[in-house]
Amino acid sequence: MLNILSGYLLCLLPPPLLKIWERVNSSVLGKRLARGAFWTLVGTVLSRGLNMAAMICVARTLGGEQFGQLGIVQSSVMMLQTLAGFGLGWAATKYVAEFRQRDPARAGRIISLCNLAGVVTGGFVTLVFFLTAPWLSTHALGAPHLTRPLQVGSLILFAATIVGTQSGILSGFEAFKSMAWIGAISGLLSVPFIVGGTLYWGVEGAVWGMIASQVLNCFLNHRCMISRARSAGIPISWSRSWEERRILWDFSLPAILGGTFYNFGSWFCSAMLVNRPGGFVEMGYFNAANQWFSALLFLPGVLGQATIPVLAERLGAKDTDRAGKVLLYSCRLNAAIILPVVVLGSLFSQSIMKLYGGGFGSGWATLVFTLIAAGIAAVQAPPAQIISAAGRMWMATVMNLSWALVYVALTAVLIEFGSLGLAIGRMVGYCFYAIWSFWFACSLLRGARCFSPNNDILGA
Repeated sequence: MLNILSGYLLCLLPPPLLKIWERVNSSVLGKRLARGAFWTLVGTVLSRGLNMAAMICVARTLGGEQFGQLGIVQSSVMMLQTLAGFGLGWAATKYVAEFRQRDPARAGRIISLCNLAGVVTGGFVTLVFFLTAPWLSTHALGAPHLTRPLQVGSLILFAATIVGTQSGILSGFEAFKSMAWIGAISGLLSVPFIVGGTLYWGVEGAVWGMIASQVLNCFLNHRCMISRARSAGIPISWSRSWEERRILWDFSLPAILGGTFYNFGSWFCSAMLVNRPGGFVEMGYFNAANQWFSALLFLPGVLGQATIPVLAERLGAKDTDRAGKVLLYSCRLNAAIILPVVVLGSLFSQSIMKLYGGGFGSGWATLVFTLIAAGIAAVQAPPAQIISAAGRMWMATVMNLSWALVYVALTAVLIEFGSLGLAIGRMVGYCFYAIWSFWFACSLLRGARCFSPNNDILGA
């Protein structure tokens, strides 16, 4: 089925993008990148599209205020998800890609360490979130009735931590076709899980549906991960995994701090909004617009999963020339696909928001600024991937902190405009982040021949 779908998608590509695809696919490195990006694209389109359809049904069932309540539950979970994940997914992708051929034994130890650390950190953060949910709902959010949905949502943390680590390992193996199948299956089954739960138990039922979807994803990822390791001749060494603990300091700790700054900044701005009169209705608008923010960023996520293992391998081999070409290719492709969607989405923003219910139409301006922020974030993603693949995670942490500070400061100033104030603050934060990340990525690759306009994108 996915092979047939892939053929249809290639036929639908406009001539300029098809030309880029054929050019990239003609080189060895380009073929690896294109294959990974394409299969990740197929799986992500299916899973994200099905999830988007499910959330539209949920919004129409719950209405603006209850959908806003679901949004703050999701935002609270996301605030701690990076903390629970401990940056293990990104670390697994980088180091499995770097060592799976050069040092299979070390790759096996890293896989074991990431899985064990995921269970420990995910379990600990889940327990803390469950125990503090009554205080969080009553004092931070001013909504005591959300205690139980938050406690149920804490279970998403544990499952999502395991799934994130497994996905990072599979990306390191470049198992993108298998991941596409997993994304399609879990995305398809998430619709009845989430919509059915909402119809029977409201906000709490929607959260239980999300948990069921994550558990299914975890099971499928585990089977694929074991199969890939066995095929690659990589021994899973649990007893010696602690020998690789250095990666937790060099990569995971700064990754978790950066992600925590990012997620906490987002949650703090959402908390400021819902504590205002009519705040949950405004949060409903922002949550609806945020579905499209996530949908537009699927392409950077797709390319990121495909390019991080390639970049890690090339940078590990000191091949900055080829790494820089991948950077330029990714930026061009992101801009070519995302920017037209931003323009069209902005033009039809009111109609899009009305899909979530008649009352959502007044939040059209929130969607416009959200789409612009997504476009900036999409073009900025490749430099951030270069920084991650180069292992400069402490600098990435400082960048995330600066983004969070800008976002929170502007939201505090613009909060009287409701969800629109949040959308504007986030957009300006991404502008600042983009300038800094482009400058630093170019500094890492300065002097490489890839920045000559006469060079091919990816080379032979």
